[in-house]
This record gives sequence, structure tokens and C-alpha cells, in this order.
Amino acid sequence: MRFTLALVVVLFFAACQSDNQKSQQKEQNKTDNLYKKYHVKKMMQYAHDLAFYDPDDQGRLIQSYFFNKQGEIVKVIRYDKSGNICFSENIDPTTEAGSNKHIIKSHKNDSLTIKNYGPKGDLRNKVSHTYNEKGQKISMIRKNDNGEIVEKTIYKYYPNGLLKQDIYWNMDIKKPEQIINYEYEYY
Repeated sequence: MRFTLALVVVLFFAACQSDNQKSQQKEQNKTDNLYKKYHVKKMMQYAHDLAFYDPDDQGRLIQSYFFNKQGEIVKVIRYDKSGNICFSENIDPTTEAGSNKHIIKSHKNDSLTIKNYGPKGDLRNKVSHTYNEKGQKISMIRKNDNGEIVEKTIYKYYPNGLLKQDIYWNMDIKKPEQIINYEYEYY
């Protein structure tokens, strides 16, 4: 009798925890999909190959993403240096669900470091990601085995949480080498 009662209690708590986790997951999905939350219809990426430019200039259009009302990518267009379309792809979110869904971060730390080792156990490089209080990645720094910075990227966001800029640094000249600007159109 005690075993049956204990089993029922365990199953009850497991079911409650599972339902609670599902509820939390649904809430997380609602808040994480900013494209859906802000009714983003289109995102355009503009690039400056060398970041010595007029600050008011957005740069050259390099890529556009189109979203459905659920915030899923339904089309990608890439442009060449002359502004002509060089690649276009329609995406069906129902068949491309694995690569098209928003990735959910389970941690809320302000940093994450990944160390990569060679086959003999020697440190090859170390990559550090830093996050702000909203859980958005604000920097990525890669160091070689000597501890020297070999790659650095800074990320900036609009107040609504959508990505505003990727800033790629040239570590030889200690200045940004490329800036990707993001603009959005809304439904």
C-alpha cells in the first residue's frame, strides 16, 4: 500500500513538474520570438567592409530576411556588390522547422567560455561570450593558445531587443573592420 501511494505521489509531482515546464517553455517561446512579438515583416542587413564611413550612411544592402506572422523566416535574398539579387530562397517553416526555429538559451549567466583542445590535450583557443542582463549576447572574443585576442565581435541592440549592429574588429589595427547594420519593416 505504501509503495503504491508513494508511486502515485511521485507520478503526481512529475506530471505537475512536466506541465509547469511546458507552461514555462510556452511563455519563453512567446517572449523569445521578437520577430513575432514586434510583428517584423522584413529585416535588412547593410554592410560596411571597412568601418571608416559617414555615421549616417547605412552601408550596402547585403541580405534581406522575410518573416511570416508567426515570426518564422519564409524567404532569404542576398545581393551582390552592385545591388543585384545573387541568391533567393523561399523557406517553408513547416518542413524546415529544425533550422528555422528560435534557439532558446537555458542559462542566464553573463558569460560563457568554451575552450578548444587539440588531440594531445593542448589548448588551441578559447572563445568567450558575454551577455547583458536581458540575456542578449553583447560580445564574442576568441583568444589563441598564447592568450592573444585573434577575433572580436560586438553586438548592439535596439531598445525593443532586436539586433541593431554586429561590429567585427580587426585585431591588427585595433579598429572595427566591418559593421553590419540591421533595419526592420513591420506588419
